[in-house]
Amino acid sequence: MRVSSSSARGVPFTIHEHVVARTVADALERLPFSPEAYLKTVAFRLKAGGWVLAVLRGADRVDYRALAAALGVGRRDLHQMAPDEVAADLGYPVGGVGPVPTNGRIRTIFDARRRLSRPHPR
Repeated sequence: MRVSSSSARGVPFTIHEHVVARTVADALERLPFSPEAYLKTVAFRLKAGGWVLAVLRGADRVDYRALAAALGVGRRDLHQMAPDEVAADLGYPVGGVGPVPTNGRIRTIFDARRRLSRPHPR
């Protein structure tokens, strides 16, 4: 279980139970947190094999060149995964990709502009 793994490694976290919000628009409408607290995760397949989860602010777009550079690959080596690929390859339900990898072969990259902190209520 990922929670026990995080606890064992000393990674601080807070579990927030809430209604399902599959998009940033859903989150803005349904959740009690400020928009600055929202993160989204975009899944990519690497041409050489393996997967990457890019985590960024909800309102931001992926900078493909910067992501490729952070991974040490060319831009053409990144393929954004379709929802059916995400479900089949990574085990996430459509609209449910989170920043916690489902297996040890998935890399997670956080946008450095997003300082992880406690979400602030609206």
